[in-house]
Amino acid sequence: NKDFILEIQQAESTQPKTALFLSPESNSGQTEFLLTAFPPTVQPTKRVPVEMLYLIDISGSMEGTSIEQARGALLQALDRLNPGDRLAIEAFNNSFYEFASETLSATPDNVAAARQYVQGLQAGGGTEMLPALLHLMQKPEIPGYVRNIVLLTDGDLGNEEEIFAALRRNLGGARLFTVAIGSAPNFFLATKMAQFGRGTFTHIANNSEITEQMGRLLETIESPVLTDVKLSFEGVQVSDVYPQQTPDLFLRQPLVVYGRITQGTKGIVHLTARAGDQPYAASFAFDTSKSTFHPGITTLWARQRVEDLMDKWRLADEDARAGIRAELIAHAIQYHLVTRFTSLVAVE
Repeated sequence: NKDFILEIQQAESTQPKTALFLSPESNSGQTEFLLTAFPPTVQPTKRVPVEMLYLIDISGSMEGTSIEQARGALLQALDRLNPGDRLAIEAFNNSFYEFASETLSATPDNVAAARQYVQGLQAGGGTEMLPALLHLMQKPEIPGYVRNIVLLTDGDLGNEEEIFAALRRNLGGARLFTVAIGSAPNFFLATKMAQFGRGTFTHIANNSEITEQMGRLLETIESPVLTDVKLSFEGVQVSDVYPQQTPDLFLRQPLVVYGRITQGTKGIVHLTARAGDQPYAASFAFDTSKSTFHPGITTLWARQRVEDLMDKWRLADEDARAGIRAELIAHAIQYHLVTRFTSLVAVE
């Protein structure tokens, strides 16, 4: 009845490290792969200026402990800004309210005014996140800044599909980080929003966790090791690569990409990105014929494909859903996976 936490101590390094693991299937002739990029253990000395857009839920469901936690988390975030950064704050319930109509430089005076604004936020009213989120995403992006949106909410919402569709259309080059507040947040909404936003999900269950959890999150946001990560394969054909939009690499969080090699056995994978304001590249050759089947990698890839098919199913109309459902069932049965449409049955 307790969480099991496995902590891995990484050897000290100043540069990111990449690795490719292969799992060839003997019956299909195809190979699943797992590509990882591990961040350095040493925090970069130079930090790229960030544009921090904070979206805080002040609806009635946040009343009590949740709004206290959200205010405390946001105040901690404001304290970490550098004068060269920019900030914006938007609160929402059944309407939305801005600290300022445009993003402001994080000068001491502006941060002090922002703190005063946050301390005055009170919970009440209904919950309509979408108009506030759209308004925030449509603010003009400023060249030279990495834009991050931090959402603090208990996730007590019902229009999840509309929110996901809006993120796909309007997020642009921003990253979205979700902070779920309280003992029973909407985990599905918070994790999916972070996935679509190429960010991370953080859960703050009680006040004693605010400092530690927000400290980790903010250090992550402030320290993108690699941004604009792109993968390309030479000599082979690949398909079903997940996540479809490669996320950034942050401190203490390895970047993990799954995919399938459908044709060819020998090739080279190229990873390109930006490390701060400098280009970064890594390449290494591989030969699937010299690898052995690894059921863990294949199963992890298969689960990622289930997630992708379920996302398509949710967005599809009734006519298209039947085809996606059939494809998902066939895939789940092939790889022995429990899904919304399949179960494992024990027969005695």
